[in-house]
Amino acid sequence: MEVTQKTTEDVNALFTSGNAHFKMKEYDAAIEDYSNILLINPNDSNAYYNRGLSYSNKKESNKAIADYTEVIRLNPDFYDAYINRGLLYIGNTLYKDYAIKDFTKAIQMLPNDPKTYYYRSVAKSLNDPPITESTEVEGIVAWVITSIFGTTINHMSAFIYAIKMINDLKIAEKLAPNDDFYRNKLQEGKKYKNGILKSLLKGCVKIIIMAVVIVVIILVISKILR
Repeated sequence: MEVTQKTTEDVNALFTSGNAHFKMKEYDAAIEDYSNILLINPNDSNAYYNRGLSYSNKKESNKAIADYTEVIRLNPDFYDAYINRGLLYIGNTLYKDYAIKDFTKAIQMLPNDPKTYYYRSVAKSLNDPPITESTEVEGIVAWVITSIFGTTINHMSAFIYAIKMINDLKIAEKLAPNDDFYRNKLQEGKKYKNGILKSLLKGCVKIIIMAVVIVVIILVISKILR
């Protein structure tokens, strides 16, 4: 579409209207204005970004993520789009790795912003979804797999991420040495890591005990069958 003075004026007027609606928390009206801008210029990354903010404030995360993704496609250096999309990904444990990737990209663009390291540390602290019980095993076998081995594997994964989380919090504290927020979060992170470590060790002990029991049972059965 050829850009004329009229279309530019229309876009500017819609931005003014949309931003005013946004400030008044009239998000539906703001979304309508930003959508009309995109009808005029489908490649306007700012319209997608502002509409994404509006969807986010309406708790419509999937639509907001879609708009931020379009922003990044049109403008790969749009720092705030990575931050906001990453924050939405944090809301779902299944998308933890996507959040980490977004914050890592943001850090590459602006490596001296402590809050981005903090956001990435939060993503790294998210626990993996629990391993569910298989329908192919029943009774004690299923209990052993899910309650002992599955839980221990999850704790091992969480501990590895906890170590990485601590590293990010240390960087954030170093970048903002006078900010108590990051110092406190680092202390909380260390407590979290120690808690995970204790759970991991308990799980390992259970596995060892279970292995010993199985060996004893096998030896007893072998002796009986002789």
